[in-house]
This record gives sequence, structure tokens and C-alpha cells, in this order.
Amino acid sequence: MLLREIGGGIGIYEYEDSMAESLADMWNRSWDNWGGSNEVTTAGQIKAKHSGGSFLKVYVAMLGGEA
Repeated sequence: MLLREIGGGIGIYEYEDSMAESLADMWNRSWDNWGGSNEVTTAGQIKAKHSGGSFLKVYVAMLGGEA
């Protein structure tokens, strides 16, 4: 669900499992900027983390279907 358009085609969305693949790709491409981890993140891991987590709300910035 789009919560807010912030310009340049970027929207802020509330997390849905359909975003898991894009989020996993984003984490995997940004290793160097987030501590240099070499662990591959999968869509399944993202879904499991969010379904069993204690998050109140999770928001994702998306541009053209990409996190």
C-alpha cells in the first residue's frame, strides 16, 4: 500500500511479502555499505523475519518495483 509519494517516482510503502525479493536483492547489493557482510539474504529469510518479528510497522522506499 502506497503511503506517500516523495518525488522522482519514489514511494514509501508499508512492507508486504511481495517486496521480499526486491528487499533481499537490495541487501545483497549493498553489503559494502552495511558492514561488509558476505551472507546472501534470500526472500524467504526476509519473509520469515517479518512474519515472526516484533515489528510494529516496516516501511520500504520503492522506485519502479525496486527497494
